[in-house]
Amino acid sequence: MRIRPQVLVLRLLPILVAHQMLLAILYVPLALRGFDDFRQLYTGGYMVRTGHASELYDYDTQRHFEDQLIPTGLNFTLPINHLAFEALLFVPLSLLSYKAAYWVFLAFNGALLILCARLLGRWLTIERGKWKWLPALLLLLAFFPIPRAMEKGQDSIILLTLLAGGLWAFDQGKEFVAGLLVGIGIFKFQVVIPIALLFLIWRRWHFSAGFAASAGPAALISLWLVGVDGAKEYVRMLL
Repeated sequence: MRIRPQVLVLRLLPILVAHQMLLAILYVPLALRGFDDFRQLYTGGYMVRTGHASELYDYDTQRHFEDQLIPTGLNFTLPINHLAFEALLFVPLSLLSYKAAYWVFLAFNGALLILCARLLGRWLTIERGKWKWLPALLLLLAFFPIPRAMEKGQDSIILLTLLAGGLWAFDQGKEFVAGLLVGIGIFKFQVVIPIALLFLIWRRWHFSAGFAASAGPAALISLWLVGVDGAKEYVRMLL
């Protein structure tokens, strides 16, 4: 008897979901104790809010604030290594306690995932109507990188949403908007700059203009926040 791929995946789905739930039980408590990526994002927002933006890339200052805000009892520091403008997103969260901010950010990422499923709806479909919900369910619950990024409090879901929005806009013929959305993802420049270079090589000028219209101001805002010395410190850290 031949089993259709959709049926096989559906039968495996409970195992995949159970695996993600087990990982969440193991790793969410660690994140709440400050041993995951949200630690640096929360600290960055706090430093900008309290007037320490110019010291954002100073390792000793980072360690001081991380130990003060999220003490672990261990010598554990996660360096802040994204462009400074991203820290503005976490300024409101820094008004909350670390644990409360983590849960709010987790809920925010969940809402973004639902938006991603809607934006990618055209590509997350199977011809047979009764299976049309399956790809979205796999994306939201069973695709390992998605729950893992949420558990760690990473900003990857934000980038995923921007890229999904860019793909949707491009498909609608709105190349400038697509470039604009991708350009906002410059906080992970190692991902979006290669995309921008490809579109530049392909002479998609509207996309390139949109990318420059968002990535350029984001870089200038980052420079304004940290200053020239802070920018030099950032470059040294990357090198």
